[in-house]
Amino acid sequence: MRGFDWRRSSPGWPTQRDTSDSRLSPNGEGTRLAIDQAVADIQDYVPGYALRVEPQFDTAREDWNGNGGVGIWIQVRGAADYLPEYAGNLDIITAAATRTADLLAERMNAAATTASTVGAHA
Repeated sequence: MRGFDWRRSSPGWPTQRDTSDSRLSPNGEGTRLAIDQAVADIQDYVPGYALRVEPQFDTAREDWNGNGGVGIWIQVRGAADYLPEYAGNLDIITAAATRTADLLAERMNAAATTASTVGAHA
């Protein structure tokens, strides 16, 4: 997908709500599966992340260079452990930073293990 356009709907809602509009090559079923997988992946480290409604697909149009469109509406409900539940935007930032650090640590550990194994056989 390309052309993401994220919009925050209102800071007054009890949860963070965002919208993404994208233009993409026509592949409705494949796109839907990719969206479902992305939501499941994000929910692994951001439990309050969810689709608000089903993705809305637009058919391909010539004025979009033959691409179709998809609209995705999500919400993030904060954990409310230190901040209010409506501070989901801060929870997702913190969760994404923590997940990134975990992935980097895994790669560094794998590289160190590989290096020590190679060094032992030299």
